[in-house]
Amino acid sequence: MIRSSLIILLFSALALTSCSKYEEGSNFSLLSAKARAVGEWDVTSILLNGQELTNPFYSVKASIKEDYIYVLTFSAFGFDTQETGSWAFNDDKTHFIMTSETGNVSDRRIVMLKNKMMKLEEINAGNGDITIWQLEQ
Repeated sequence: MIRSSLIILLFSALALTSCSKYEEGSNFSLLSAKARAVGEWDVTSILLNGQELTNPFYSVKASIKEDYIYVLTFSAFGFDTQETGSWAFNDDKTHFIMTSETGNVSDRRIVMLKNKMMKLEEINAGNGDITIWQLEQ
């Protein structure tokens, strides 16, 4: 009994001190990456090369569905537009890949993936700009 408890304690300590998959966030979660990603999200911050881009007259909402469909709603000055498509993780679940119905693909590195908060980083291949999206439920 004591021996099995020590093994469990040692395993837990190793798991909690190991490197995190994501730059920001805990090393351990009872929820899968998919379970943490699925939900209704508000984009609360957008940083472009470290500069805040959020605007009180513009908002973005993301509906990430369990069936790997997403809906982005962009609102500005009382007008809404939507983008729909499919989403997926890469093999090691470190990137969030969105493919719109028009065929545009965005590959964002997951910086943080918690139950109620997510941060994604996108690097523009054309000019090297770095955009950090923070989403909250």
